[in-house]
Amino acid sequence: MKECFLKEAEKTANDIKKNLNDGDICFAMLTDSHLSDTGDCTRENISAVDEKVGFDFCVHMGGIVNGNNPEKISMRLLKEDLEKYAKSIKSNKIYAICGEQDGYRNECFIGQLAMNIMTDKLWYDENEYLNGYENVSRVKDKPYYFADIPEKKVRMIFLAAYMTQIDEKVGLYEKTCVFDVEQIAWLHKSALDLEEGWTVLLFSNALPESRFEVGHDPFVYNGYSTEQVLMIVQMAQKRGINIGCWFAGHYNCDAEAVVGGVNFAVIASQLPTVQTVVKCDGVRLLKNREIGTLNQDVWDAVVLKTDERQINLYRFGAGEDRIIKY
Repeated sequence: MKECFLKEAEKTANDIKKNLNDGDICFAMLTDSHLSDTGDCTRENISAVDEKVGFDFCVHMGGIVNGNNPEKISMRLLKEDLEKYAKSIKSNKIYAICGEQDGYRNECFIGQLAMNIMTDKLWYDENEYLNGYENVSRVKDKPYYFADIPEKKVRMIFLAAYMTQIDEKVGLYEKTCVFDVEQIAWLHKSALDLEEGWTVLLFSNALPESRFEVGHDPFVYNGYSTEQVLMIVQMAQKRGINIGCWFAGHYNCDAEAVVGGVNFAVIASQLPTVQTVVKCDGVRLLKNREIGTLNQDVWDAVVLKTDERQINLYRFGAGEDRIIKY
């Protein structure tokens, strides 16, 4: 571990241990690493904190590769990087979702060059390791899934924020930031089909139809959003399901929002040099992320305290700790 991170690792571990009780869920969370040259440092830092607190798992919210390499190379790099993050903690467990640039390039498409190519089936196949985890429910050939911690009545829902369309024979490809109808139906009828008292965390790389994408929140009328995905989450909340928070990355900023009674939290990118992509005010942009300094790194240690209906986020590197109550 580099010297500039030693005190931060000790402080982060001590802060977590002061607040960590039996029954709490504790995990490492990061986003948009994009094969960063600083990835080894981040994994060393996660490992150092893991040695003291014991993370239950790691969550990577997408942006693992860069979408600019050929298919076989990209899929090899995707697999290798996910394995490295999984091995950074003793539980050797990682949950990942597809980001905008998670994919490959093909120079034979119309327009000559298509980037960030990913299909639902390819993502499903490349993340086959999830089939070996207990209490994970995947839809065949789809990128979205959920994972349960049944003894604690916690469900984590991992959503695909991008709809892809491809015709390889003609050479056409489109990737759009949107939840497709089939996934929305699955969220409504399957993923959020829970008994009263369960706690749900949602994760996606981007947040379609949110203030971060379109500059304003969905309109809320008579207590319900007019945007269908948020309305489905609100309906679950009103059935007695505890919606802890919806986490996202992609935008390279820190932000919190409560929309229609639902918590949202965005975390900045692990890659120090990634471009900021955000369309709304009121976000915190991280500055001075110079390589070789503490601010080089960004990831969160998350403690879910279901008894207290609270989520503590302990920031490692640039940025601030946060507390989310639900």
